[in-house]
Amino acid sequence: MSDVQRGMIFGAVFVGASVSRTANLMGVSRTTVSRVMPAYTKLGKVSSAKHNGGQKSKFTDRDRRALKKIVARKRKTTLPQITTEMNTHLQNPVSTKSIQRELRAAIHGRVAIPKLQNAMKRRKSRRRML
Repeated sequence: MSDVQRGMIFGAVFVGASVSRTANLMGVSRTTVSRVMPAYTKLGKVSSAKHNGGQKSKFTDRDRRALKKIVARKRKTTLPQITTEMNTHLQNPVSTKSIQRELRAAIHGRVAIPKLQNAMKRRKSRRRML
């Protein structure tokens, strides 16, 4: 739900419209209207803080590049060795768990990797067509 819609809900209830009437006007459920109102009265804001939640990353883009260089230089380096070398470059030292999390994100990322089984099935079906 957008901030504009939340503001319109608050405005309608503030003017005196009932929760049911506001829900019908806005095309949302009564539960939604009932949840928007206390959020405004308690916190004093209409916008939702959920869209940017979670823990902030301890790594900058520069730190991520340095980590990739360290790993690329010696592929058989252990995680504690990578962590100690990385902490010499960083102002704020990080744990091995943070390094491991960043490495997993760098390796697996969000790019779709085609499944090998599907590739094999496609090859077989192409051979049959020829």
